[in-house]
Amino acid sequence: MRSGLAGTSTTAVSERAGVSQGGLFKHFPTKTELLCAALEALLAELLEDFRRAYRGIAAGEDRVTAALQVLWGVFRQPRLQAAFELYAAARTDPQLRASLAPVLASYRRELRAEARALFPRSALRNPHFDAVAQAVIDAAQGAALGDLVLQDPEAQEQRLRQLERWVRGELVEEERGGHSCRP
Repeated sequence: MRSGLAGTSTTAVSERAGVSQGGLFKHFPTKTELLCAALEALLAELLEDFRRAYRGIAAGEDRVTAALQVLWGVFRQPRLQAAFELYAAARTDPQLRASLAPVLASYRRELRAEARALFPRSALRNPHFDAVAQAVIDAAQGAALGDLVLQDPEAQEQRLRQLERWVRGELVEEERGGHSCRP
């Protein structure tokens, strides 16, 4: 969707894919189904990006800092702008919203599962773990969306550090006396 959602026609998609419009509609009967499939593929790629980056966190490296930097970086990838456009379009298109909802719900579950795998002790000990993880994901995604317009690297860094302090308080330092629950 280099030309944006408004400029994404099924004709342009079929030409770029090298298939006829009939062939395109054989696989995706509506433009909404095509867009949902494209978003599903994009989100699957992003999940793999998260997993690959998380596996790359070195032993002894601060997992909170590393995980937040990965999340922050992935949400700032230019290809995610296409997802943001679909989210905004779904706000006023009930059919698109209904089609995107299960795709996005599945993506959110997968991201929370990744968070539980990365912080297993905190996930077991904190009854609000999933809500905290989702709030972190939403904050990173919202910041990335805002940064499309208001690019301020210093402010971005400040927000990331504040988010890190909050995460440490919520997920990592659950035991009193300063003991960390890091895996």
